[in-house]
Amino acid sequence: MPLTRPILLLDVMDTLVTDPAYRVVPAFFGEDLATHFAQKDKRAFHAFERGEIGEGQFHARYYLDGRSWDLEGLKRRLFEGYAWVPGMRALVQRLVAAGWELHALSNYSCWYDLVDLRCGLGDAGVRRSFVSWDTGVRKPSPQAYLGPCAAMSAPPSQFLFVDDRAKNVRGARAVGMPAIHFTSADNLASALARYDTPATADGRP
Repeated sequence: MPLTRPILLLDVMDTLVTDPAYRVVPAFFGEDLATHFAQKDKRAFHAFERGEIGEGQFHARYYLDGRSWDLEGLKRRLFEGYAWVPGMRALVQRLVAAGWELHALSNYSCWYDLVDLRCGLGDAGVRRSFVSWDTGVRKPSPQAYLGPCAAMSAPPSQFLFVDDRAKNVRGARAVGMPAIHFTSADNLASALARYDTPATADGRP
């Protein structure tokens, strides 16, 4: 009998790939995160992730006071810090081999290309389908979840969303999309195991 499996939508940072920003940024700028974030233009960061501004504009607007800083240096440090979350590469490979369909649903800028280059997400089988740089929408906006539904002509109930941030999980559930709060590769593997159950005649496990 066929297996009942949803389309898997995966957050990237701290779900598939460890986000190095929380350790790289303080070391790079020489200040703690709270001090650093208080001086940043948060609107510029979000606009960059939505693809509304390019890298040059993001660089110019990064600090509220417009000071200059080493963009290329930060990119190099981040690139060096990207790495798979323990156990996730192997889990992704097992899921792909078993026939799961995996798509990235990520809040990230054009620097997603650096993550992919460093970690090989696409090579592992995670499709770059719904990255905010491309879609113009960030989680937990409802459209971040409904966009994939429209693109794939499937209702929210046919997807399963995975994210390490509770607010993004709540956002998915609010539109009727099942979601898992990611804590580790082992816990995710256990949660997904229940979908490896033959479907009954009415299509339910």
